[in-house]
Amino acid sequence: MTFTKKDFVDLVHEMIANSDFKWKDQCTKTNSEKIYDGFVESLIDVIKKNPDGLKLGRLGTFKIKKKAARTGKNPRTGEAIQIAARKDLTFKVSSNIKEELN
Repeated sequence: MTFTKKDFVDLVHEMIANSDFKWKDQCTKTNSEKIYDGFVESLIDVIKKNPDGLKLGRLGTFKIKKKAARTGKNPRTGEAIQIAARKDLTFKVSSNIKEELN
């Protein structure tokens, strides 16, 4: 199953609409989308600024791993190519979620 941005926005909107928040009547789907966008932007900013990664309680940990430059192989031609160094984002699920799944 793919959980899209629209699915998340709809879920947030529904949760707020069915809550006891005083401002729930002011929460439109546009505002719910802004909540999503702000959350994602904040995650990206925090991950970029913290070399040790970002731990979200009960969810898991995001970490940036540095991958060194290396020599690879073009699968079509067999020619050796140089692959540049890069950063990769990893996510490790928390033990809470693992326990709930098993």
